[in-house]
Amino acid sequence: MTRRLRALTLTLAVGTAGALLAATPAGAAPTDLDPADLPRGADIAIPHMDGTTFVDGDRRVAIDAERATLLGRSGRAFIIGTSGEDGLRPYRVVRLRPDDTVKPLLRSSPWSITVSEDGRRLVRLRNGSRRSSPVSIHSARSGTLLRERGFRDYPSVLGMQGRRVLLTTWERGVFWWDVRSGRTTTVTSRPAGHADLEQDLLATYTDDPYLDGCTVLSRLSRPARTLWRSCSERVESVNTDGTGIATVHILSDGIGPSRVTLRTVRGTKVARYDAERWFGSIRWEDADTVLLDTNGTEFATVRCVLTACENASDPEPPIVLRTTR
Repeated sequence: MTRRLRALTLTLAVGTAGALLAATPAGAAPTDLDPADLPRGADIAIPHMDGTTFVDGDRRVAIDAERATLLGRSGRAFIIGTSGEDGLRPYRVVRLRPDDTVKPLLRSSPWSITVSEDGRRLVRLRNGSRRSSPVSIHSARSGTLLRERGFRDYPSVLGMQGRRVLLTTWERGVFWWDVRSGRTTTVTSRPAGHADLEQDLLATYTDDPYLDGCTVLSRLSRPARTLWRSCSERVESVNTDGTGIATVHILSDGIGPSRVTLRTVRGTKVARYDAERWFGSIRWEDADTVLLDTNGTEFATVRCVLTACENASDPEPPIVLRTTR
């Protein structure tokens, strides 16, 4: 966080352990965000992609691709997915090593890959049928196939911790797959929309949100005990210490939401941001600092601590989506 931004937040969180934990509903007035109206702060502090260039502090590595997505960390290396400019083929998943060399791992869509919590494995979900969709486990170092199994009813991968993969389907709910023993264990009969295995948080639905279903946030280890419930918002991301969440409208889809709300895990609203057009990626630099890819009259990644916000990247012309005929 820049010195200027930190100074601006002192009046919001004086004497507290953290802005999210200290904030009150009174501090949740809406903040309209447009990069054109914000000062330029420090660059993004966490590893990220700047177009097709990997950036980590002063380190910059150009990736040979038309489009690149950072998927996660693997020890001292990083896993990056690439695609054509339109987000379609050709696909690759590569390992960016500490010496800046790139090792190809898989020819797979970046959006089909989940990096395990310890960074040692990749979980790949391939298109299938209602009867069986293949889920495979690969080495994050070599791409070697280690395990594979088909699951019914179009599963989604929520994460991998140790030797277990967390999966969800609308029909079965949330369940663990032990890749060594092959056994599956049900966590809850409710389907999930988001999970953070490291922070022990699970967001599930009481029913299809288009049929009046609601979001229920709980501990993954205690899914029957509700931390927060909403019939209008869903969990989009969890902060770095598990004390706060970013939420969007429960039916938000397509290009992205126009509103992002920050809450404690107990549901207290601490900040709300409205975009001139829409928000893209929602990330966290630390427990109190959220990064919002913001499309307004200009586009930039905006850094906010409560209502104190600044640009963390240089503003660019706005993203204008073209319709097809």
